[in-house]
Amino acid sequence: MRNRVEELQALLPFLPGYNFKGASAFAPHNHHKSHPFDYCNDVPVFREERPGIGGKPLPGQLEQKIKTSAEVYPKDTSLGEAVPAWIAFNRQ
Repeated sequence: MRNRVEELQALLPFLPGYNFKGASAFAPHNHHKSHPFDYCNDVPVFREERPGIGGKPLPGQLEQKIKTSAEVYPKDTSLGEAVPAWIAFNRQ
C-alpha cells in the first residue's frame, strides 16, 4: 500500500498547495535573484560583488568578494515607537 501511495505522489504536479513528503528535495529553497547590473551616472555598470541566482557565485567569481544585503545591512533589533503612527499623528 505504501509503495502505491508513493507512486501516486510522484504523478502529482508540483503546485502550491499540493505538497507531499519529499517535495522539498526537488525544489530549491532560495529563489532570490540579485541584480548584478547597476547604473552609475546613467551608465550601466556590472557589480562583481553581487551573487548569482540563489546566492551561488557566478562562474569565475571569488566567493570572498560576494556581499549580500544581510552582511551589508545588519538586522535592526530595536523595537521602534511604542505608539503606531496612525494613532500618534491622528487629527494633528
